[in-house]
Amino acid sequence: MQTSPLTSADRQGPPLVGIAAFVVVVIGLYLAAGIVTMLLLSVLVAILVAPINTWARRRGWPGWVGLVLALATYVGVLVIVGIITAIGIFRLLDELPTDTTELQTQLGINLGDPQVAATIADGFASVAASIARSVLGALAVVGYSVIIVAYLLLEQPTIGARLRWAFGDRPAVTNRAAGLAIRLRSYLIARAVLGGIAAILDTIVLVALGVPSALLWGVLSFLMSFVPNVGFIISMIPPTLLGLVVGGLPTAILVVVAYSVINVTIDYLVQPRFIGSAVDLSPVVVTVSLLFWALILGGAGAIFAVPLTIIVVGVADSFDGTRPLSRMLAANVPALLDEATTKADAAAAAASPD
Repeated sequence: MQTSPLTSADRQGPPLVGIAAFVVVVIGLYLAAGIVTMLLLSVLVAILVAPINTWARRRGWPGWVGLVLALATYVGVLVIVGIITAIGIFRLLDELPTDTTELQTQLGINLGDPQVAATIADGFASVAASIARSVLGALAVVGYSVIIVAYLLLEQPTIGARLRWAFGDRPAVTNRAAGLAIRLRSYLIARAVLGGIAAILDTIVLVALGVPSALLWGVLSFLMSFVPNVGFIISMIPPTLLGLVVGGLPTAILVVVAYSVINVTIDYLVQPRFIGSAVDLSPVVVTVSLLFWALILGGAGAIFAVPLTIIVVGVADSFDGTRPLSRMLAANVPALLDEATTKADAAAAAASPD
C-alpha cells in the first residue's frame, strides 16, 4: 500500500497544535489566576515544610504530630508577619509628621492650597483602598492555602507510590520529581535567607535615618526580594517618600543609596554563590519570565516568577519532545557541548576552500 507524501499543512500541523495548546493554557492560567496563585503557594509551602513532617515520622512519632509541627511553622510565620505589618501600619499613622513646612519649601508647593490638598487626599485614599483590597485578597488566599497544605502533607507518604502507579516502573520519573522538589526548596530557602539579611540591613538603615515604620518596610523588602531585578526598587519607594517627608531630600537620597548598595551587593555578588545551581536559568530567561508571569498572574506572578519557571523547565526536561526547550532556558551548558561545537567549527573550517 502506497502512502501519500506529507503536505505542507501536515508538516505544520504539530507545531500549530502545540502553539494552540500553549495559548489555551496561558488563557486558562490568566482566567484562573487567583486559584493558580493559591495552589502554587500551597505547593511551595508544602515543599518547604515537608522535611519537618518527614523528620517527625522518622523519629517514630504519630503522623499527626509531624503534620501539626509543619502547619504550626507555617502559621507561626504568617502570624509574625501579620503582627509586624499591623504594628507598622499603626505606627506609620501615628508617626507621620504634621509639620510639612520644610517639605513645602524644598518641593516648591503649597500643601495648604485646597486643590493640592484635595489631590493628595484623593491619592492617599486610592492607595489605601487598593492596599485594603490586596490585604483582604491575600488573607483569603493564605487562609485557604493552610487547608491545602495540610492535605498535601497528609498525602506526602504516598507520593512515591502514586507516581509509580501513574507512570509505571520508571524510576526516572520519581527521581526527576524529587530533584525538582529539592531545587525548589534550595532556591526558596537560600532566597529567604538572603532576602532576610537584606531586609534586616534595610531596616537598620531606616531606623538610623528616622524613617517611620522601619519594620513594615523591612517586611516589604523581604517579600520583594523574591521579585528578580526590580524587587528592591519597588520596596524602596515607600521609605524613600517617607524619608523625603521626615528628613527632606538628603534623607531620601541616603535611603536610595543604602538600598541600592545593600541589595545590589546581595543580588549580584552574594546570591550567585548560593542559588546559581538551584536556579540554572539564564539572566534573560529570568527577566522575561518576570514579565510573563506578572502579566498572567499579576503581582503574585512577579513574586513566583522564578519558582514557576523552574517548574516549567523541570517538567519540560522530563519529556523527549520538550527537552530542547528546557535546555535552551538553562544557564549552564555542559562542556561536552562546547567541545562538540569547537570540533564542528574546526571541521567546517578545514573543509572550506582557501
